Formats: sequence, C-alpha cells, structure tokens
Amino acid sequence: WLASEVKKIGKRFFFIRTNIDQDLYNEKIDHPKTYNETLILNRIRENCLTHIRTVDDTASIFLISGRIHCTSQ
Repeated sequence: WLASEVKKIGKRFFFIRTNIDQDLYNEKIDHPKTYNETLILNRIRENCLTHIRTVDDTASIFLISGRIHCTSQ
C-alpha cells in the first residue's frame, strides 16, 4: 500500500527488508540439512522484488541485519 501511494505522488523509493538474520536463523533450525545462506538470501530478495515490482519496476531492494556478526555479508 505505501509503495503505491509513494508512486502516485511521483516519488522514487527503495525497499528495505530487515531482520534477515532472524530469517537465516529460522531456516537453519527448520532445515539444517538443506541450509544454504546464499540461496535463502536470493529467495528472499526475489520474493521482495516480485511484490515491489508490481508497483515500480525500478525500485531497489536492500536486505539488512542489525546483528553485528551479520553486517559484513
């Protein structure tokens, strides 16, 4: 909804997906044998892009974590 409203007034925007560290942790616990961080991050990014691109096909996506051990990735 917010992305649509921002687009209506002609402003550019980007999308920030937070708490990525929690998503990675949950995947590692739920699926330890098939856990692959790169694939999970790509899947999250693609999911975000799929939804945000329905509003703006040029919007950027950023995946971030507030945890210090995850910030170098």
